[in-house]
Amino acid sequence: MVSFSCENCGDVLTKKKLDPHRNQCRGASYTCIDCHTYFHGTDYRAHTSCITEAQKYEGSLFKGKKTKAQQ
Repeated sequence: MVSFSCENCGDVLTKKKLDPHRNQCRGASYTCIDCHTYFHGTDYRAHTSCITEAQKYEGSLFKGKKTKAQQ
């Protein structure tokens, strides 16, 4: 599950809790903890895909699964 960090207060939240938190924390902007992408305003709503844990921890050694077209 993707988690986001509030740049204003430092809370760590899941995506479904971002909108209610935005109403409580004025001027909130978020950073995705997995891919370190910064989102201004409500841009986080469009963040539907992220890097996998394998990509995050293996870095340049990561080799994704082959699709049928690649085989």
